[in-house]
Amino acid sequence: MGNLPILLDQLAKTFANETADAAHVDEDIPELKKSAEGVLTLYKDLARSCRAHRSAILKFRTHWANCWSISLRTSLRRVRV
Repeated sequence: MGNLPILLDQLAKTFANETADAAHVDEDIPELKKSAEGVLTLYKDLARSCRAHRSAILKFRTHWANCWSISLRTSLRRVRV
């Protein structure tokens, strides 16, 4: 998918010298390229967001585990006294 814009550019060049019957194809391919680039940008942004979300979840879990551990140790000290 990442090289789709490049492939569409190459395809557009093959239709550049065709007859008027294929002129609409020559015009449509650059629009397809723009759409493909937009989809790639969307996927990259989504991946970046997912990585940030995962990182935040892991950080929260670590923090929560530390809080739980401290709370448990404090409770055990109270029981022993």
